[in-house]
Amino acid sequence: MSKIVAIDTSLRVIQFICIILALNACGSLQRNNCGISNDLYSSVSRYHRGPVNGGYDENLDGKVDHIEAFSSWDFSQLERVLHSGIEHKEYFWVNIDTCYQFHVTASDFYENKTMPVLYQTCRDFSYSVYSPNKELIGNDTGTGCRHFTNQKWEIM
Repeated sequence: MSKIVAIDTSLRVIQFICIILALNACGSLQRNNCGISNDLYSSVSRYHRGPVNGGYDENLDGKVDHIEAFSSWDFSQLERVLHSGIEHKEYFWVNIDTCYQFHVTASDFYENKTMPVLYQTCRDFSYSVYSPNKELIGNDTGTGCRHFTNQKWEIM
């Protein structure tokens, strides 16, 4: 009878150790938060971010370039900067679906008489894109113009 109790006690100790090891393993497996705080990640993840249609090698050249990194969410953030961003102030965000980081600075509003009449209010912008491991993958400039009828910004 004492052998059965000793074996039963040993099995319980082994089970207890396995449970502790399993809990430690689960605790150490954290989701990838793209380098941002859990609170901010949780807050952003509540938004409908649209399709994840960026952050991959579209032209199959073996790398994701600064243009391919953009997805639906990033274009909507760029539109927000164009619509109401302060001139010459840098805005940045991290796409939590792809972990690419974007830095955008917009110029002041100006009237572009060379554009069709529906797109004459424009802003130039510059941007830099960083990979998930925080390496600069490219930077460029662009122009966004606001459509007169629906006030939406379009990248030209």
